[in-house]
Amino acid sequence: MQGIPAMLGLLLSATVASVDQLKFLHDTLESVHKEMYISTLLVMQRHQRQSAPDPLQPFYPLAWPTLRIDKGPSVEITRETTYKRPALALVYMDAYEDTVLLDALAESFNDMRVTRIVIWLRVPVSEQLLATICQQATEHSFLNLLVLEGTTSAHRLQPFPRAHFQSIQIQMSPHKIFPIPWLNFQGREAKTQVSLRPPQSFYWKDPLTGGERCSGYIYSLMRTFAEKRNISLVLLQDTAGEAEMDWTTELNETIRGGDLDLPMTGHFANLRGPNQSRINALVGIITITIAVPCGQELRLGDLFISICVPTMIPYMLVNYLCFTVAESLLGAIYNIWAHRRRRFRCINMLLNLRVLRSILGMAGELPLRHRTATALGQLVVCMSYAGFLTATLFGAHLSTLLTMSPQYRHIHTIKELRDSNLTVVFNRMSLSVITQKVDPDFVSSQLPNVQLMLVKDQMDLVTSLNTSYAYQVFAYSHDTLWSAQHHSIRRALCKSRHLDLIRDIPYSIVLQQNSVYGLALAHFVDWTWSAGLLAHWYSHAVHDMSYSSIGPHRYLPQPIGARPIALQDYKTGWTLLGAGCLLAVCVFIAELLVARRRARIVGRN
Repeated sequence: MQGIPAMLGLLLSATVASVDQLKFLHDTLESVHKEMYISTLLVMQRHQRQSAPDPLQPFYPLAWPTLRIDKGPSVEITRETTYKRPALALVYMDAYEDTVLLDALAESFNDMRVTRIVIWLRVPVSEQLLATICQQATEHSFLNLLVLEGTTSAHRLQPFPRAHFQSIQIQMSPHKIFPIPWLNFQGREAKTQVSLRPPQSFYWKDPLTGGERCSGYIYSLMRTFAEKRNISLVLLQDTAGEAEMDWTTELNETIRGGDLDLPMTGHFANLRGPNQSRINALVGIITITIAVPCGQELRLGDLFISICVPTMIPYMLVNYLCFTVAESLLGAIYNIWAHRRRRFRCINMLLNLRVLRSILGMAGELPLRHRTATALGQLVVCMSYAGFLTATLFGAHLSTLLTMSPQYRHIHTIKELRDSNLTVVFNRMSLSVITQKVDPDFVSSQLPNVQLMLVKDQMDLVTSLNTSYAYQVFAYSHDTLWSAQHHSIRRALCKSRHLDLIRDIPYSIVLQQNSVYGLALAHFVDWTWSAGLLAHWYSHAVHDMSYSSIGPHRYLPQPIGARPIALQDYKTGWTLLGAGCLLAVCVFIAELLVARRRARIVGRN
């Protein structure tokens, strides 16, 4: 603003307007700048030829970067200016035909309808002219618009509930020139409709009263948003055709036609149509995955073989080999140092009872009478410590097996799913995401057996835990599949990370492009995230969905039948005990034979 007062001396020589009018414009721009700084000034004038007057000639050099355009080809300005660098559009009108500049301004200010606009009129103001400007402001959803007339008069646009102009005195008014318009919509009507996509918005029957009402976390979001921002929601009733409408396909056309102002549904941010708002009201981040039937429950023996054996056997073998080699090396070093000749026997490497006894956690003797007592004794201590760790690890695995939830033998990878020829139920929105963002041929090559369903029908099958199909579902914390099975430790449908198709996709509210509710809804959604309301609404919607008529029948797998312990249950234990005793007897006999042979050899020598 330093350059503007310095050039006020040129006002007397200006041919565009009088001194008072220029001073009024200067004071208005300065007041607007004090409210919120102007980073970019967009000047619009219908004639940009050399002979046309320049309304800003007395103000040069300006304090802001200035962009000058006319009604010709539009210049698209990015929406980041709205948040990071607030701009201001100065529209110069010296004829009634200059109202076409608002059309050009609308093309340049896509998704920036809250940007401040100042119209400087150089023609007499009439009711017809203000009505024309008001009509164009309504058509283009301009929210912050100010008309300057003469030297003292100004007309500010009041966009809600219906657009009209209000005369204000800028210098005498204690209020802001451009107040935030979307904090109070003053009862403006907004059309909406339940999307029948649980848990977003759906109808459910109260199990106690039998009455039907609306529920869903986006339904609660829209209802609270309307209450806080003074919006009158008009809930459209479902007709026979609309009740069966697949919102994933018809949503773009519905919003484009203006049939819905606040749809009670969301969409993937990367699949927005050309006529949808670019202002993100993020309501979640989800993962597209596939839930498959869990199959048969694994028995304890199968779990032991699949979990303990792959972990314990390699660990014990590595310890056995390391300690056997270490003991053999120490023995060889001792023989060399003592000048004793002793043959190396492979049987000592294959069957070393001292090492085996230590690894199994049994006590080992310390060779205190030999010259290698220190080194060999430390080795025995290390072997005993390794055996202690092995026994502890085995006990931890065994305790985990005895206390863990039931495990199932189900499909874990896409290849297994393809080989199983199991039908996978998709909805159209998820299928379009995969074909457009992953691979157009992914479904045909990896999932040849795909069936499309409406979202409501798909959710009915999922919540009823029907195991005849595999289902494309959205995975996130406490999702629909979890809510249908969390009351039981057993599962009918299971998920695996190797079945994830796309991870961490932003999910946002869908609005019409340049909607007057866009920025207000985005700020309100951010506030609900910080207050924890979205998580609360979601858990409440999941509760309603779980205990309503959406999924009245759930088919959880039957647990393995429990029966009293009989003698036959100890058959495996007695077999292992007998085998161990037999092995101990054989080892004892072998040690006696080896000791007798050594005694004979010593007697001969």
